[in-house]
Amino acid sequence: MKSKAKTFLIDILLDIVGGCFIAIGVYNFAVASGFPVAGISGIAIVFYYFWKMEILIPTIL
Repeated sequence: MKSKAKTFLIDILLDIVGGCFIAIGVYNFAVASGFPVAGISGIAIVFYYFWKMEILIPTIL
């Protein structure tokens, strides 16, 4: 039982880290070059351009 919980928490942690890398990549590449992106990241870029809402990148300390 304890092993399943540990594996689950490691999976969640890796998903969060991977999501942060994707967010950094989208911000540094797609937004800077005006490249169209689909999905949630595309919606974030639309908000950024029309309403000047900042795209927040989580920082890992």
